[in-house]
Amino acid sequence: MRVAHRHGPRGLKAEDHLSFYATRFDTVEIDSSYYGPPAAATVDGWYRKTPAGFLFTVKVPQVVTHEKVLVNCEAEFMHFLKTMEGLREKLGPLLFQFGHFYPSEFKDGSEFLSRLGSFFENLPEGF
Repeated sequence: MRVAHRHGPRGLKAEDHLSFYATRFDTVEIDSSYYGPPAAATVDGWYRKTPAGFLFTVKVPQVVTHEKVLVNCEAEFMHFLKTMEGLREKLGPLLFQFGHFYPSEFKDGSEFLSRLGSFFENLPEGF
C-alpha cells in the first residue's frame, strides 16, 4: 500500500494535491473537517476534482466529539452533515475521533457506549 505524504508531492501546488492523489488512490481521509465544516464551495471542489467511484472519509468536527462529547451538539452535527452531503455518492465513512475520557466524564466504558448508541440511533437516514 502506498501512503500519501501529508503535504503532497514536491513541486505541486496545494490546490492540485487532491487531483494528483485521486489518480493514485481510491479514497482519502479529510482531516480538516475536524476543525469545523468546510465551506460548501470547498466540498464541491473536492467532488469535482475526483473521479467516479472515489470515496471520502470525513472526520467529524471536534465540537461534537471533544467539546460536547455527543451531547447537545445536534445543530453543529446537522450543519456538518448538510455540508458533507455535497460529496453525494462519494461520501464514505464518518470518522469519530474522541479524546481521552476522564473518570469524571464517564464511570466506565459502558456509559460512553450507551451515549454513542443513542447518538447513532438518531442519525438521519442514509448516514
